[in-house]
Amino acid sequence: MILEDLFSLLNGQKSFQPFQLHRGEIFSAVEDSEGGIGIAASPDFPDDSAGAEDYLKSVIMQCRINARINQLRHDLTDVSFIHSAKFQGNEKIVMAGFIRPVYEQLLDAGLSCHVFDLTKEAYELLPLEEMDDYLCEADVLICTGTAFSNGSIDAMFQKLKTTARLYIIGPSAPLAPVLFDWIPSLQGIFGSVVKTKEILPKIDSGAGRRQLHEELQKVALLRSATSQDRS
Repeated sequence: MILEDLFSLLNGQKSFQPFQLHRGEIFSAVEDSEGGIGIAASPDFPDDSAGAEDYLKSVIMQCRINARINQLRHDLTDVSFIHSAKFQGNEKIVMAGFIRPVYEQLLDAGLSCHVFDLTKEAYELLPLEEMDDYLCEADVLICTGTAFSNGSIDAMFQKLKTTARLYIIGPSAPLAPVLFDWIPSLQGIFGSVVKTKEILPKIDSGAGRRQLHEELQKVALLRSATSQDRS
């Protein structure tokens, strides 16, 4: 899994520190011994105990990664997703993981979007059995940061055509420049930096994304910025 590879890479650069886990109904978080806080959405745990245990390990891994790397730094920007993506009206846009605010922004911009979700129910969603066909034809794929913890990112990006663009969005998204090397279609990661530890009791109480906005700062990592740093 990409998530495991990223954890191993970062741990090799500097060993991960001990941490305290916070589990909520929608998000999980860790606070490490150096004060770093990372969060990841985790509302879709499997019903079976073995699957739930493995998934929790992945969620914790993603939180620990985010506690390490989702920090303010020079290569991050505050550009909006819709502005950065520069969509064309005739593009086939696929969303994996239903994020209604982004979906509605696309509609407001006169764009259509084909949406899939593993667990949510909404009339806008297409049948999951059609997802692979849509991915193969997509010009743009928008997926949530939870695609790392549930492992779906590994299979999805390999189904995209070489000209497709991938964007990862949401507070769970790891802001790791190396992902642009590993995922050729990736153009931007639109995630969040935790501003205050006051987010932890909110997560414990089951708060969702809208209830956490005051404790989060939206930021973006773009392929263009990482390319400039390497030149």
